[in-house]
This record gives sequence, C-alpha cells and structure tokens, in this order.
Amino acid sequence: MNTVDPVELMKGFRRVDLCDANAESLRGVLDDIRCVRARFDGLETEVARLLRRCSATAERDVAKAAQRSNRHGGKILARVNAIENTPSLGEALEHGELGGEHVDAYAKVLGSLNETVKAGIVNEALALIKAAATSGSTPEEFASSLNAAAERLAGDGGMDRLERQRRATRLRTWTDRATGMWHLSGAFDPESGVALHGRLEAAMAAMFATKTPSTTPSGPGEKQDHLRALALLALTNTQTTFGPNIADSDEWGTFTSVLTPGTKRFGRPEINVTIDTTNIGPDGHPTIDWGIPVTIPWDRIKQLCRRAHVRPIIIHNGHVIDADGELHLGRTTRLANRAQRRALQALYPTCAVPDCTVTFTHTKPHHLHWWRHGGPTNLANLLPLCSQHHHNAHDNGWLFTLQPNRQLTITLPNGQTMTTGPPHQNAAASRVALAGRNAATAGRDNPPLTSRLDESFDGSRRFRDHPVGVGIDGVADTVTDMLIDQTDGHALQRLGHR
Repeated sequence: MNTVDPVELMKGFRRVDLCDANAESLRGVLDDIRCVRARFDGLETEVARLLRRCSATAERDVAKAAQRSNRHGGKILARVNAIENTPSLGEALEHGELGGEHVDAYAKVLGSLNETVKAGIVNEALALIKAAATSGSTPEEFASSLNAAAERLAGDGGMDRLERQRRATRLRTWTDRATGMWHLSGAFDPESGVALHGRLEAAMAAMFATKTPSTTPSGPGEKQDHLRALALLALTNTQTTFGPNIADSDEWGTFTSVLTPGTKRFGRPEINVTIDTTNIGPDGHPTIDWGIPVTIPWDRIKQLCRRAHVRPIIIHNGHVIDADGELHLGRTTRLANRAQRRALQALYPTCAVPDCTVTFTHTKPHHLHWWRHGGPTNLANLLPLCSQHHHNAHDNGWLFTLQPNRQLTITLPNGQTMTTGPPHQNAAASRVALAGRNAATAGRDNPPLTSRLDESFDGSRRFRDHPVGVGIDGVADTVTDMLIDQTDGHALQRLGHR
C-alpha cells in the first residue's frame, strides 16, 4: 500500500436507503462495514510500520492518535510484527477478508510457540488464512484452528503447549484509585483453570442453592460474577464450611465466615461428561464432550478425573437417555434442580436461540409451557435462554416451539421464523473441546412439546423400551468401556443401562 486512496478503501460499499431497507440488504451493509473496517485496520497497521522507522515513540504516537491507551499502541505494533512475519495476513487485511482481531489472534498464538512449531505455522499460514476467510471464521475460531495446527506440528499430544502455559501462569493485583476497588486478574494453564473453575462453580452451587445475599445484582451476568467473587472469598477462608443456610447472612462483611454446623468442606471439582450417540464415528465410538472449553492432553484429563466428581450424561438425537438425578419435578417446584441443569448443559453449551453465544452459565431455564399457566418443571419443558431472549419470550411475543427431538422453531411477532435442529455434540470423539450445536434442521412430523409434553423418559433413566433406545445398549457398553479406560476406572462405575 503505497498511497492512501479513500475511494479504494470504500470500494464495493453498496448504497442503501436505510429507511426502506429489508433485513437482507441491511445484512449486506454490515458485511460491507466489516470489509471496510478490515481495510482500515490494514491501513493503520501499515502507517504504524512506517512510523516505527522514523519515530522512537511509535507505540505512544499510535495510541495518542487513536485516543487510546499505550496498550492499544502496543497491539497495533504487534500486528506489524505478525504481518512482517506472515505477509499473507496483510494481504487478507487489504482485501477485507480478515480483520485486525484475526491478526491479533495470530500474533498471540505465534507468541506462545517454540521456534520449530512457529516456523511450521508460518509455512502453513496461507492455507490457514484462506480457510478462515472462506469459512467466515471469528477471531476465536481462527485461534482454535491455529492451536490445532500447532498441536499437530508439535506431535506431542499437546504436552509442550501445556508446559508453556504453566510457565505463563500469572496473577496480578491492583487498586483502582477512582473506585477504591481492589482488583484481581489472572491467567492460568487450562488444567489448573479447569480445577479452579470447578471449585468455584461447586462453591457457588453449595452456597447459593436456595438463597442469594442482599448484595446480589439483578442482571444475570453481574449476578454470576458477584456470586463467583463471594465463592472465591469463601474458598480462601480456611475456616469456612458450606451449607444450605450460608446465604442467610445479609451482612456482606461476615458472609464468607458463616459456619453451618454439621456440613462438610468440599473441594472436588465436577466434570460433566456428555456422550452423544446420535452419530457414531468410524471407530465405533460416539462423540464425547468432557465439558472443558480448553484443550488438555488426555493424560492430564485422566488425572483430573481422579480428583473430580465425574457425571456422565448420555444423549441421543436431542433426548437425554441417561443422567444422574431427578429430571422430572412436575409441579413440585418452579426452579430447575442441578440434575436438570446438568442435562440441559449437555444439550446446549449456549443459549438455545440460534447463533446466540451467551454461555449456558449465563442462561436461565425457561418453561416452554409457562409455570404460571400450569407448566411442569420437567426436562422436556425446559429450554436455556439468556436474559435478552428470556425477556423476548415473556414480554416481546416470541413463540418457542420444541419438537420431541428438540428441534426448535422460534416464531417472531412479524411472522418470521428461526429453526434449528436437535442439539448435537459436534466435537470429534478424540478431542477435548467444548462442542458446538448442530444447526441442521430436522423434520416436523411430531407434535411440538409445547402442546404435548414428552413424558417418555420418567426420570428413572431406563430407556430400553423407548424407540430411541433401540440399538443403544451396545453403544452404551462401548461408551462405558471407553470411559473407564480413559479414566482408569475411576468415578464411572455405572451408567443407567447397567
């Protein structure tokens, strides 16, 4: 890029009358904005590269011009380094195929690799970049593909990367002078992070199962963050035990030192293993999702399982075939129990609305047949929705219809519909990753669950006589043997069919 031509940067941007535009044309404008933004990201990076040649304070200059912090200036110069190492990145920016955040992801991944693997990634960069541009990958998805390629090139099952992540573990504290709040920020290797996350979630479940303190914010995201902070305080207080009445203290300062007589201290994390038998792989094994949104070598997974409560959940074509706990509570309670939440999370890693990326932990189980209208708290009547989509269901006229196989149809007030097929686990059986949802649509021959609640599974976890269970017994035996082998037989002595 030798000259700055604003017309060239805006090339292809369509002219649309926004007042009369339909959804398709507006989506086209958003795509144009993405392309133009990517070109300007490329221009900013090129200017920063040239500025670095003639200014000793290029980082500060970039930050000041953008009215941002020096951290922003450092990020732009990191893009310069990445593009100098891999020129095809710059070409992708110039053509609007990838954005600046994709370059940030590339730089971050490369910075964590040893020289041998880094050279291999640079050699394969063009193919990886083209694949990301063609598939419309997000920066996070691009980073995942880079990490997968790095693991393949390393050829050690991810152990080298894990060791580097351990060395990069950090914890930083500081005080915000404006608010007076003490801050804590950390980065942990995935194995340690999974264990810490599991203990925090277990502490939250034990402390706030029936009641939350008066200090709790109303927003679902802020609420979870607040309760997680209190759980961390409790975990670091060696005198704390956890019981059902710990939230009875409304005094924030004494909250984490409440003792409930007769209760046990806990600390073992919980690992929910989802086994999807819908699509059996060529090796005869179903898809297995260990509920861990990071990549961890298998040997470390085994060690984690020895220290954790392992809870298997078998699903098939949108049905929960086997799971611990009572899944059908009827009209006994409005709130879903932990077993139902585990089962829902096995089906939906995110909000059930198509393309919504709000994670399951920030959703609430929505009664399709509303509770106030006599709907039961049964698994078949529950759907995880984020706060926005929950609000749309109750206040904005969104109609959710769920088929017995959990094919979901959402009808908007203007008659437009969104449909997604039965939830499936899409991760390969040999990988440890957070599985996404299968967006393929299914048939509509069966009545929806909102008008005929599916009571085929009565919570007893027996499924031999149900049509969906035909042929599953052999698969489940294989699953059991495989999991016992993978976990050295620990914590998984039985599945519901045995």
